[in-house]
Amino acid sequence: MVVRYLDIAETLRGRLASGEYGAGGALESEADLGRDLGASRVTIRRALELLRSEGLVSSRRGSGWFVALDPVRQPLGRVTTVEAALAAAGAVPERRVLEFGFEPATTEVSESLGLPPRAEVLRVRRLSLADGEPFAIVTVWVPAELGSP
Repeated sequence: MVVRYLDIAETLRGRLASGEYGAGGALESEADLGRDLGASRVTIRRALELLRSEGLVSSRRGSGWFVALDPVRQPLGRVTTVEAALAAAGAVPERRVLEFGFEPATTEVSESLGLPPRAEVLRVRRLSLADGEPFAIVTVWVPAELGSP
């Protein structure tokens, strides 16, 4: 059984993820969304309330619904990977390793990982993409014993 407001929320998540609205941008009115998606305003509002609880949209009385300025935030009970969130929004996630190698840890990395100063770590630098478009470069440090075969 498909619950209509969940289906509409998923459609709107996809639109948000694709950048159709842009951070801080206004969404169509509830009435316009209802006509566009073939649903009542009550159903549209329920979907929007769900997206608000996920931190994706906000509303202003008398002004309508807006894309959250920081739509990457997730409630702690629903933390997921960026790749899983992209896939759920209908985008194709991809990671490309740009470089990797073992090296002595910096002071900050040693302290963060609870390692002795200058302990050997594996550093991996990767590019994250959504639908073939790059959106982040991420560097990961792993204690050497976890990164070796």
